[in-house]
Amino acid sequence: MLFMHRSPYLKSRIEKEPYTLNDIVHSMANQGWQGKRIDVVKMPEGGYSSLDNTRVLAARLAGVRAKANIRKYNERLPSNMLDRFPHPAIPGSFAQTWGEALEYRIFRQGLDFQHENFPVGSYVAPRINYPKIK
Repeated sequence: MLFMHRSPYLKSRIEKEPYTLNDIVHSMANQGWQGKRIDVVKMPEGGYSSLDNTRVLAARLAGVRAKANIRKYNERLPSNMLDRFPHPAIPGSFAQTWGEALEYRIFRQGLDFQHENFPVGSYVAPRINYPKIK
């Protein structure tokens, strides 16, 4: 499982209202899995990596089974997603396959993460730091 959550506050692509990981966990615990299935890529070595790490973590914490679409590593992205995953070093270049989409996200994590620790993602849940409430 690939986890890359960096911010405790997320924004819905539709509603644009801030919410936290705990909000998602609470919702899943009460209502089960809601919304679209996540995209999970079958990696060349046989493992699986998710492109939607927040909902995977929330489902795990809520004790809910995640619903997923399994994608092949070399499967082309649908046309409506071709501008979603920019290359980390080449401006104007975007992922063409599900595998490239994962690689580009991993490359944006930093050298320690991408080369030494988790070259194809992490099985470790992220540490999430919430801002102090004043």
